[in-house]
Amino acid sequence: MTHAAIAMPSLWQQADHGEFTGIDGLTLRYAHLPRKAARGAIVVASGRSEGYLKYDGLAEELHQAGFEVFIWDHRGQGLSDRLSDNRFLGHVQRFNDYVEDMHTFLTEVVQPTKPDKLYLVGHSMGGAIGTLYLLRHPEVFDAAVFSAPMYGIRLPAPRWALEPVLSMLARWNRWQGQPAYIPGGTDYQPVPFEDNDLTQDAERYQAFQSLYQQVPQLQLGSPSNQWMVESFTAMDQIQEQAHRLTTPTLVMQAREDAIVDNDVMERVVARGQSMTLMPLAGARHELLVEIPAIRDQVVDAITQWLGRH
Repeated sequence: MTHAAIAMPSLWQQADHGEFTGIDGLTLRYAHLPRKAARGAIVVASGRSEGYLKYDGLAEELHQAGFEVFIWDHRGQGLSDRLSDNRFLGHVQRFNDYVEDMHTFLTEVVQPTKPDKLYLVGHSMGGAIGTLYLLRHPEVFDAAVFSAPMYGIRLPAPRWALEPVLSMLARWNRWQGQPAYIPGGTDYQPVPFEDNDLTQDAERYQAFQSLYQQVPQLQLGSPSNQWMVESFTAMDQIQEQAHRLTTPTLVMQAREDAIVDNDVMERVVARGQSMTLMPLAGARHELLVEIPAIRDQVVDAITQWLGRH
């Protein structure tokens, strides 16, 4: 599959596209929006089930604000290689692979351009990946902003009841040699706007739903048992190590979030000496795809926070 074969939003037709090799030899794809005399370079870490094509709005605004933008598609999603015969399965062998892929992206693609300032923006799962990266490589980024970061997940039952079951299923799947969905998981299924928990903006919601229909390579279903178990471990690491984070980090919280656990987020930020919480009343999880009254605050906060550092 070539980039030329993909119906890309117009912004990405102006970008440099490429690929790099991640852990276990997977091919991961990225885009770079260069800019002369940039205020700095922003690396964007997207959320679960997303691809960089979805980020054309944010990338354009950051670019217009004077930044060059780098963004890659995580293993197992977007335009990057999948890890299962079922391309809809949201799977990862080790959560740390996401972090190591990010390090490869930075060292092989981003840092050779020698940006004067380097910033990180992450959403949801990308916020968890980015936080782990900051903990392991505190010298790389000048500042970071995370939108509804995945420091905890809203679950249908207590974690103490779910985790042993998911761990057992993950071990069984490994023994079978094939990952599988969490109980009740399904292939990609578009959700009508009226039933969505992500945003209150019908126009933006429909825009990214249409993108996923136009570019079916982006479609992803539910996570695997292994993904859930690995995510629990990653989130525990963040909660345990948050006090070590030294990069100035703004954490934007959607007060009506139905996806991530805001109580856990608040505990993490309270422990992180260099972390600042920005609650957004009435906002749902997809802060970057929310109604203008909320999204404008989010984009302004990103550019102002990074501009201060």
